[in-house]
Amino acid sequence: MSFPRFKLVPGPIDVDVFGWELTGDRVTGEYISECHETFHPHDETADVEAALTWADGIIGTKQVWTHVRERGFDRWEAGTLADEPASGSDREPSSAPWETPPTEEERRLGAVVAAHPVLDSVGALRRLLDELPPEMSLWLDDVVRCDPANDAELQFLAVVPRIVGVSNDEDMEPGLELGAVQIPYDLSAEEQVALAGRADLLPHEDWPRTEEQIERGDLPDGLRNLASILKQTSSLLSRAAEWLDRDSATAESLRVEASRIGDAGLRLAAVAKTIRDEDCG
Repeated sequence: MSFPRFKLVPGPIDVDVFGWELTGDRVTGEYISECHETFHPHDETADVEAALTWADGIIGTKQVWTHVRERGFDRWEAGTLADEPASGSDREPSSAPWETPPTEEERRLGAVVAAHPVLDSVGALRRLLDELPPEMSLWLDDVVRCDPANDAELQFLAVVPRIVGVSNDEDMEPGLELGAVQIPYDLSAEEQVALAGRADLLPHEDWPRTEEQIERGDLPDGLRNLASILKQTSSLLSRAAEWLDRDSATAESLRVEASRIGDAGLRLAAVAKTIRDEDCG
């Protein structure tokens, strides 16, 4: 089963604001997540065409988009993650047909960052910055990332530099992102560097991890985690009700909502299992 590289989805992008959300992964590992308000509120066809054109501009090249309607919801997909270059190859990967070939400067910046995979001191950060253009934009990953399959008790946070694509309203330009990755102490130095540089690491916290899994199309794990969040929410509401007069209308309302949300979590867990069984079948 292959997953699309880019997805364009219509829907709410903020409170009472509808529009389009573009998500995807470049071959370089850069993750795209951009939103735009509805282009033509009263003309669905024109709105779709404008959204596809906008998405092509963000990605940097014209895509071949496929319309998908699943369980009553529409989305547009392009590319496939199965087209990634084979890992471990000594040959520098060539650009996929939907990617703009990297410039010499982008290659140089990538090589510079690759030479500083983990920043464990102020001096290490300074040495990296000395090799980068001073006008280069700087970003911070807003989540701590980890390998969910590794549950070692003793882990440390490593500061990891990455080259990311930044939109300047006309095209994409490289920027520096500093992220934090949880790394087990018992890994060798080589294994620590390899883990820190992985592009598939997920957020450590439940909500951003769930959001990213669903955005990437990993519905079984994403919905299962969302079901767990609903169950935790149900438990918190029940505990909140205990602080109120048991016979009060407010306490009863909290207990009712806790029960509803808990039931929704159970139903969602069943849906996640069904999707996983269908994928495996």
